Amino acid sequence: PQMAWTTVFESSPCIPLAMANEPPRFSGIANGGRMVLLSPNQLLVSVGDHEMDGWLTTTAVSQDPAYSHGKMILVHLDDLTSEIYTLGQRNPQGLTLSNAGLLWSTEHGPEGGDELNLIERGANYGWPLATYGTEYGTHSWPLSPKPGNHDNFKQPFYSWVPSVGISSLVESTSPRFANWQGDLLIGALKDQALWRLRVREGRVVMTERIPFGERIRDVLQGHSGELVVWTDKATLHFIVPSEGYAPDPRESLPRPRPACHVAPPGST
Repeated sequence: PQMAWTTVFESSPCIPLAMANEPPRFSGIANGGRMVLLSPNQLLVSVGDHEMDGWLTTTAVSQDPAYSHGKMILVHLDDLTSEIYTLGQRNPQGLTLSNAGLLWSTEHGPEGGDELNLIERGANYGWPLATYGTEYGTHSWPLSPKPGNHDNFKQPFYSWVPSVGISSLVESTSPRFANWQGDLLIGALKDQALWRLRVREGRVVMTERIPFGERIRDVLQGHSGELVVWTDKATLHFIVPSEGYAPDPRESLPRPRPACHVAPPGST
């Protein structure tokens, strides 16, 4: 039988190709977004600002409550209503709910200022009025009253300067990676690496850059506890600890030397 589809949320208003007093344009750059279920009847949706940031365009949609763009939207699946959950986002790439109930998001900055954000309902993350990034080819972001300062806005939990081209993220809970329990695994496009971040006592206490050699678009945990990495070359890589590797109990972190093995290039 044919499946029936129901629209549960639609971003609004519709962005025309030609804005008032501006030439026709289409931005496929800052339109990232993700979804995560907070409960059986609550769906959180992140929506990018489509480069309508008040600098490239006259309207800064991320700070305008009339737009759902540049926001996180809470969709109530029982009655199909929605509300703004957070605002001040630019180009969200990853979104995950941890076992501890923490909501994490990754987001592209402009030139510099990629962010890991701890998402809190009602918070304003500042874009385009606050960022650790800059306008491309310059040393500041023109709309920021105090460049690199997040006064009156929610600070990023962690920020990359220069940008690594952040992508999606997942919390490591697999028993196959026993020493990584609770760590955040974050993909990077430009940097072509997998980043591991350890959060303790409300802050990032350790970062590890794991070179990968391809632009990582998505990362998740497989059904058998393996890591599954999807790259921009349309390849899937399945990562497990090296066979026979037993970590030294005196080490708090695994040494990179025996780390992981990856499927050969081009394999799926």
